[in-house]
Amino acid sequence: VRDRSAVVPWFYSVLRNAIIDNARSRQSEDIALERWAAELEQNGEGVDFSDEATQGIVCGCIDKLLPTLRPSYVEVLREVDLGGRSLADFASQHKMTPGNAAVRAHRARAALKQELIRVCGVCSEHACLDCICKLRRSSQIP
Repeated sequence: VRDRSAVVPWFYSVLRNAIIDNARSRQSEDIALERWAAELEQNGEGVDFSDEATQGIVCGCIDKLLPTLRPSYVEVLREVDLGGRSLADFASQHKMTPGNAAVRAHRARAALKQELIRVCGVCSEHACLDCICKLRRSSQIP
């Protein structure tokens, strides 16, 4: 450093550029999440569990495992996947962006899948059509 008085302005310039870059990155991420949420909504990513035939097929283990998940995950799974509500409606009701709602739904489904595989094993990997897992046999979570 030749001129010590130039260090402080240089530091603030670097700091300002880092803050601007961070803000731009977040804005790009939010836009990408919004697009992803819209795409999920169009493609019907969620399964409609509102009809009786589908509810009869769905493993009863899901009901028993939902309380073991994070409350925010249970909320999105019950309202969107089991209740048939759209992600956009869920997002507006809970004051979040559609992108955040899509991410929460994705993480909730992944957490439920992991719990089903952990508890139910093989039957959960084959759509739980003929569930013979421990939950069905013992009616409680191991």
